[in-house]
Amino acid sequence: MSIAITLGRQGAGEGASTATELLADLLGVVIVSLTVFLSYRFASRLIAYLGETGTAVFLRLSSFILLCVGVAIIWSGLVELVQPLLTR
Repeated sequence: MSIAITLGRQGAGEGASTATELLADLLGVVIVSLTVFLSYRFASRLIAYLGETGTAVFLRLSSFILLCVGVAIIWSGLVELVQPLLTR
């Protein structure tokens, strides 16, 4: 949830959003929600299909992606914090 809020805030531009942008955002939320639901619904089948090694690889890749998103959020925050100090 916090990642979605942070990434949404970073993408927010000046002015109001158009109806097309709002519809695209809503469609994105629906697709992500459906993907999460299906992932939880069929998780036991996926784990059985992947096996022990495949599950370990999947978990490591997922952890790496989450780490990358976290680093991007931290980097963005540091840039916004330091940039005003350097422009003085």
